Amino acid sequence: MPGYRGIDRHGHYVPGTDHQHIGSITDALLNADIDTTRWTGDAIADRITEFRRERTLPHLASPAAFLRWQLRALADVWAGPTPTERRAQIQAERAAAREIELAERAANPPASEATRAAARAEIRRVLANRRAR
Repeated sequence: MPGYRGIDRHGHYVPGTDHQHIGSITDALLNADIDTTRWTGDAIADRITEFRRERTLPHLASPAAFLRWQLRALADVWAGPTPTERRAQIQAERAAAREIELAERAANPPASEATRAAARAEIRRVLANRRAR
């Protein structure tokens, strides 16, 4: 972005400034070695928000430097599973558990009506014998 100069803290374009805020943010994200084929922008933002929520923040003289520090502090997070990958894993585990449950049900079907009637008759016969004694 050759003609771009910078923005102020409210996100407004500031002509004639020497810093390149958006470029420094992009550089920080690229230098953090985040696999952007796995991590979405929303997932990265959510992790940074969680990180900030756990800490009290001082006045920031350099927001870009603070972002770079946060991204370095979260380096182990970027190597781990993304929220999407975690959801997929949980769904796969649930599907596997459901398949096992369905297989167990198929292997042990419920008793037929005739089997239940025979069991009730047997229970009645046993109870009648006990009463007779």
